Amino acid sequence: GKANMLSYDIVFLFCLYFVFYKFMMLFSTYEDSTGIWYYDRFRPLLEGALNLIMNIVMVSVWGLSGVLLSTIISMACFSLPWLLYNIMTHVFDDYVRDYMRFLFKCAIPVFFCSMLSFALCRLFVKGSGLSVIMEFVVCICICLFVSFLIIRILFHKTEEYRWTVRKLHAFG
Repeated sequence: GKANMLSYDIVFLFCLYFVFYKFMMLFSTYEDSTGIWYYDRFRPLLEGALNLIMNIVMVSVWGLSGVLLSTIISMACFSLPWLLYNIMTHVFDDYVRDYMRFLFKCAIPVFFCSMLSFALCRLFVKGSGLSVIMEFVVCICICLFVSFLIIRILFHKTEEYRWTVRKLHAFG
């Protein structure tokens, strides 16, 4: 029932955790495929220790939000930069700062799309009297439209966007 539903701040933290978790999986694939485990041998232990300490401190203050927040902080501020540094210096011979700038430049529109889609879904769906399935369909349509529109507006002049469009046109 409604009494057992999580609040929106916890759902938001779960979404943020999912994003950082998937980034970690993506970069770990590069690490695993190139065999640079030696440079990364202490990262999981140190991240786990940092996460455990922050969990103990934050769970007493914020509960479940504290656990999620401490995990996100340990991933975003410790593990992800370490992993990126290893990949950029030992695999790609590139600067981590430039790649982090690129990721941040792409993350801002993603965050903006997510917040705008969430707000529009709440505006148009909440209290509309639609069935649960129709609410879901309307929300998916809103999310897709907002995402495509913002990506088109912000990235249509970039080489990455043009490359993606060329590849998509090759399919059809």
